Amino acid sequence: MSGEVESSIVISKAMKLKSWLVVAAFALLIIAVVIIGFLTAPAPKPNFQILFLGVTNEPALGQVATFSVSNYGSSRLLLNTCPPQVKRQSGWSSVLPPQPAGMVIEPGDVQTFEASVPAESEAWRVPVYWGYEPMAVRRVVGIAKYNWNINRIRLERGRSLRFISSPQVDTFLEYGPEIKK
Repeated sequence: MSGEVESSIVISKAMKLKSWLVVAAFALLIIAVVIIGFLTAPAPKPNFQILFLGVTNEPALGQVATFSVSNYGSSRLLLNTCPPQVKRQSGWSSVLPPQPAGMVIEPGDVQTFEASVPAESEAWRVPVYWGYEPMAVRRVVGIAKYNWNINRIRLERGRSLRFISSPQVDTFLEYGPEIKK
């Protein structure tokens, strides 16, 4: 009889362990799906607006256009403006590299920027590279990927490892409104 009790206790413990393993596996599956969902989420839709405010004559710079940028999103907006593109009969001129100093616009804020008015065109616009500062898991994963890529190259070149804490930001190209003289 005591053998039967012992074996039922062993079976009971095995059942409990099996139940816990099933629950743990299910929990890990849910966590994996959530993380993969964060990492493979589609690119964010721009939730900001660029408005043309007007042109002024600056003695040293000539004609300067002023624009406002409103951030309607819930994340910090990182924005870099490029020199204006001009419209020609063959289409828009190439997008030139962005200005070195970018803007950080908090959710709900508005900032202004200026651009020189091109003299050689009737129509022009300002290209803008933008991205939202990554949040939580995306930020950590972005930093890890960036450090992995940088340090792999550094090791291949015989250099020491270095940790860089800047987040990797996905950037997208958007255009300000078309301005006609």
